[in-house]
Amino acid sequence: MSTTPVDPDETVHTEEVVEEEPPRQPPRLWPWLLALLVLVLGGLLAYWLVLRDDEKTTMPRVVDLTEAQARARIAEAELEVDVDRARSERRAGIVFAQTPGAGTQLDEGQRVEIEVSSGLEQVAVPDVRDLREAQARQRLEQAGFEVAVQRVFAAAPRRTVVEQQPRGGTQAAPGSTVALKVSRGRNVNTVPDVVGLSEQEAVAALRQREFAPRIFDVPSSEPEGTVVAQAPQAGAEAPPDSRVRVNVSTGEQSGGTTERDVPSVVGLAQTPALRALWEAGFRGVVVYDSGPRNRVLEQREVDGMFQGRRQVELLVGGEEADVDVPDVVDSREEDARQTLRDAGFRVEVVRDGDGDVVVDQQPAGGGTAPDGAVVTIVVR
Repeated sequence: MSTTPVDPDETVHTEEVVEEEPPRQPPRLWPWLLALLVLVLGGLLAYWLVLRDDEKTTMPRVVDLTEAQARARIAEAELEVDVDRARSERRAGIVFAQTPGAGTQLDEGQRVEIEVSSGLEQVAVPDVRDLREAQARQRLEQAGFEVAVQRVFAAAPRRTVVEQQPRGGTQAAPGSTVALKVSRGRNVNTVPDVVGLSEQEAVAALRQREFAPRIFDVPSSEPEGTVVAQAPQAGAEAPPDSRVRVNVSTGEQSGGTTERDVPSVVGLAQTPALRALWEAGFRGVVVYDSGPRNRVLEQREVDGMFQGRRQVELLVGGEEADVDVPDVVDSREEDARQTLRDAGFRVEVVRDGDGDVVVDQQPAGGGTAPDGAVVTIVVR
């Protein structure tokens, strides 16, 4: 490898290259502008949110208030209201539902909904007393009621309705239950043995079994006041309220047999007591006092005659007598029954023959009696 010698006298010219500086760029403003824009937009958003919060409100609780109260509270919350009416168990005019629920945040002016009770629909309950059970069920179910039956011993024929609750003619909600008491026929009790007892003991024993004693004074060598015979005999079966003859010794071996003037009816129910007096030729007059409902508390003879009958005042237990009793004397039995039932009373009958005209009633027409009390009519 050869190299070329360099002449020392030869001048080596070196060209100096000077690099020019690039022109200076102006400062970039857009990032700063973008940042400023973001700040401005953020401020506007915050301002809008503040303003938006000022236009918010809260749904108040209005359930259980009256419609007027609910409207006022909703108006105070700057809300509009729509009202729907529907049946409910609340009384009419009370709010029973709201949409949305209490505490919900809403925009002012937003519409909300409340439901206001129109109350329960009420319809008349058919009067089905004295009807056969099947017919009573049919009438009540056609009227939209449920039926519950309790079978009880009663003087009415078997499968006859003797009582209902609510009473016929009152108002009740469709679908509610009407309770019926349906007769199982007359119950029978065993006649106690009262021979050898004192009159007072015999009467108490018979009344305890719900029998009506008929007292006869008879000649006998047994001590005075001792029961010497009875009819029906002890052990016989008889319906409650049946009359049992009791022969009481006069303590003398001679003399005639006489029935006591006025049958003792204290402790009996009103109608059996009136029946016993009527059959013995007396007329019972009912007055009320506090005590067991529909039971005779006391009896006493009073002045005056009725159709040739002496009168006996019966003090009957009951509540405050404040319901007017219609006068149904001289009416047909069926008309009298309906009139008394319409007035809210129960009706029981004492029959004096085969007719169908009311010849007497207790309590008497024109007076007052407790609501739902028994009115006994005498039909001849």
